Amino acid sequence: MDYLRTEQSVDFRLASLLSLPSLSGKQLEIVVALLEEANLDKLSHLLNHHRTYSCAYSNINKHNLFPSDEPLQMCLKRRFDKCAYQNTEQLGICSELFTLFKKAGVEVKILKGIPLGFSLYSNIALRHSNDLDLVIKPEELTSVDKILKSKGFTCEQYDRLSNKQKRYYFSAHKDITYRSQSNMLIELHVRLTSHDIELTDEYFLSLFDYSVSKKDKQSLELLYLCWHGCHTLFHRLKWLIDIKLYLDSLDVEALERTILIAKKYGFMRILTISWVLCHHIYGTSMPAKIESFYENDVLSRVIIKKCQKILNEPLGVDSLKIRLAYVFFQPFIYQHTIEKIDSFMHKFKPTINDYDMLPQLPNVLCYMLRPFLFAIRFLRY
Repeated sequence: MDYLRTEQSVDFRLASLLSLPSLSGKQLEIVVALLEEANLDKLSHLLNHHRTYSCAYSNINKHNLFPSDEPLQMCLKRRFDKCAYQNTEQLGICSELFTLFKKAGVEVKILKGIPLGFSLYSNIALRHSNDLDLVIKPEELTSVDKILKSKGFTCEQYDRLSNKQKRYYFSAHKDITYRSQSNMLIELHVRLTSHDIELTDEYFLSLFDYSVSKKDKQSLELLYLCWHGCHTLFHRLKWLIDIKLYLDSLDVEALERTILIAKKYGFMRILTISWVLCHHIYGTSMPAKIESFYENDVLSRVIIKKCQKILNEPLGVDSLKIRLAYVFFQPFIYQHTIEKIDSFMHKFKPTINDYDMLPQLPNVLCYMLRPFLFAIRFLRY
């Protein structure tokens, strides 16, 4: 399946290519041809929505695709400069925080963001990262909280909860969001997913287990990235690009190991959805085992079609259509029944926003009113 023969719009095909860290000669030829038909306003909207404007500016500037005074190029440059500054600032605060974490004897890991900027893009300025994702063991929460607050980070919404509500909080949330005075965000993860998923739990443990081989960790990381993209129905193209770059780096051994782990944990549908989307959009070669699963799994094909539509015609992340799509499609990305059920039931758990709506309500009543609170959250959007 040639990605040029998909039903994607001209503007999306152009955006998807410009969003790569670099362009091959053939890809550059296609970009030049597509530019003749593209609507630059729509292109700008797509690049902004998918958070891939840094790569787009780098490619446009490198290959002189626009005059220097072209409004789109000037707009992309401003976004690129802001992203480069933000990512450099994140790297600086990471260095300071990790010095303090080490001094306190606390082990903290970084997820996605900066590590992927180095490993997949070779330049942290090219990958947009809205926040720092830090991963800790749950028992380290108090220590890390003190260190973050000593550096000026606050998490007022979480701090407003009672001690009992804080215990319930982590049944619906996987992280706490901290904000600095300069508006830098840190998401502090005590687990990787809001509900229990065997593979992501395994990946979490592997981050702190030095007996797990680097190769196994890489396969688990790739599958986690696939889960993250599928979980959001690939609402952002940048998540698919991370996976495409990861897949391009796999040798035969790594490919087989990743498929084996995916089968073990019931992640073949998640891996297949991600891989086929990369194939449809970027022409990424598809192994026979992935192609076979795709041809025999109706749900994979249905979800891929939905993801393609969302990528091509992006909606606001808080739009009702997107949230309804999440509720309906998310449970079906899983193969195991227990994970389907957990994914669906998790939608009804009281969130921090529910506690803000009804701060005096006992936790037991919050749980009894889950369906009502769930409906209210939809109405608020």
